[in-house]
Amino acid sequence: MPGSVDAVIVAAGSGLRYGRRKQFLLLGGTTVVGFIADIFSRVDEIKNIIVIYPEDMAEEEFIMRAKFKQEVIVARGGSKRGESVKNGIRKVTSKYLLIHDAVRPLISQDLIKRVIAATKKYGAAAAALNPVSTVKYKEKEGSVKTLNRDEVYLVQTPQGFVAKELAEAYDKYKSMNFTDSSSLMDEGGKRIKLIKGEKYNIKITSPEDYRYIRGVLKI
Repeated sequence: MPGSVDAVIVAAGSGLRYGRRKQFLLLGGTTVVGFIADIFSRVDEIKNIIVIYPEDMAEEEFIMRAKFKQEVIVARGGSKRGESVKNGIRKVTSKYLLIHDAVRPLISQDLIKRVIAATKKYGAAAAALNPVSTVKYKEKEGSVKTLNRDEVYLVQTPQGFVAKELAEAYDKYKSMNFTDSSSLMDEGGKRIKLIKGEKYNIKITSPEDYRYIRGVLKI
């Protein structure tokens, strides 16, 4: 159904570890966050694109630096990811929403559509991949165990939810820190349908990642 899902792009990061705000790195004639917003705008099911900006930045400055090619709705971020996402959810008007990191620019329209379909069918979904390397777990006493790679997942975004359910979860667990929205829903007992992600859907965490992404896009 056209226009039945809102996309929330979390672009409130400070970029301290990288040395600069990664969402404003140049990419394809715009910025990383602008590039991502453009991809979501091309998916028919997306009704609104809501972008969360840093709390220490003026809205006008953010919009100017982001170089969006289309109309977006902006929401001020908070000091923690959970606060930022909650502020973004307040702008949602659709029944369903997607949460996506503003530093995963190689997201494909196909993956967005598959997450939307799974969200509508199961109520919550997230892109994920099994690791290809051997995975070990270090126990408290110092011993190391090898885990079954088929039972371990590297979770990506986008992640899809019923907007009302996610908002209620953030209200209930507001004092806890979660690295992503799927972890929050896990805490409340919500089953998340994991669908196959994409190996190129990496998160920019270092200059090497940025160079890799530009190489993939050949720009």
